Amino acid sequence: MTSRANHRAFTSLCRNWLCGMIALCVIAASFPRPALALDPIAAEKARRTIQSWLACSACDSEELKPVVEVGEDAELGPDVVKSLRVALVDGPSDGDIELLRSHLRKSYEKLSRSPTPPSRTLDVYVSDYEKNYVARYKKRAARALGAIGGEQARQALEEAGNKPNAKDVERTIQEALKNIR
Repeated sequence: MTSRANHRAFTSLCRNWLCGMIALCVIAASFPRPALALDPIAAEKARRTIQSWLACSACDSEELKPVVEVGEDAELGPDVVKSLRVALVDGPSDGDIELLRSHLRKSYEKLSRSPTPPSRTLDVYVSDYEKNYVARYKKRAARALGAIGGEQARQALEEAGNKPNAKDVERTIQEALKNIR
């Protein structure tokens, strides 16, 4: 093969390679790009806001406002509603329940040494407080979903309403559904 033939073959190879790369770029550009991840700082702030509301023992509507704000946020809102749905349907995590039980056992031990010890057994004491904690947690999730509103929130409330719950939780779910925005 002559040097001129080599040059033509090489030029043809480069042209074909370049056309192939351009076609590959065009094809790759036509695929949808994955959504950008949430801002980790905003997501962590939303998580803390939700957890503070769910675990609070004496909060009112003022403490609900920040939860509604993150729930109405265009970026964070869908994930906030999903988190509140899980809180309403499943209740607190197993880890949260175990921390609560540990705290209640220690409280019971202290009370047992006081001049007026508890009239209930340790098991009954822990069980009663645990049930109250779970109910309050679920009621707060229901209130937040009702205040945030939207179709996803409504579906979460309806789903939870179809599951067995304590009577006060059922009432809160029905009230949230009645007043949902």
